[in-house]
Amino acid sequence: MVKLKKIGKQDFDLHIISTLFDDDKANKCFAVISNGIISYQLAWQSDLLEPIVLKINQEIYCIGIDQHFCIIDFKKCDIPLNIKLMYNFYDVQIFREWIFVISELEIIKINKHKLNIEFEFGLPDFFEKMEIVNNKIRVSCLNNNSIIL
Repeated sequence: MVKLKKIGKQDFDLHIISTLFDDDKANKCFAVISNGIISYQLAWQSDLLEPIVLKINQEIYCIGIDQHFCIIDFKKCDIPLNIKLMYNFYDVQIFREWIFVISELEIIKINKHKLNIEFEFGLPDFFEKMEIVNNKIRVSCLNNNSIIL
């Protein structure tokens, strides 16, 4: 079972493990994500938000916070995808064979098996919700804008 555990800055600085996200001296929050055998650490700025962790399969998980998103393969001890997002991360959802990374003004479509980016969709306005309508993905944005993916 994969767990995310918050740690202090001192512990973050002392750990000798791979770091997923840490690109700013303004980071206020720190954590370790681990399956009990393999561990990674991460840091982020938004002290009001927690990272979103989603299980893709038994050994592969994804995590997003602030302008960061990555996929972790605990079995291979690998990070097959680590993205610096253009906009703030909102959510991640799986539909059929795809992983959808949702940010304020963009959605990134990732192949669930190959773990590569297939397409990036720019949104007409700030993201509000994503839903399945007639077996298609409909994204609603502010000001009654929507697109079908």
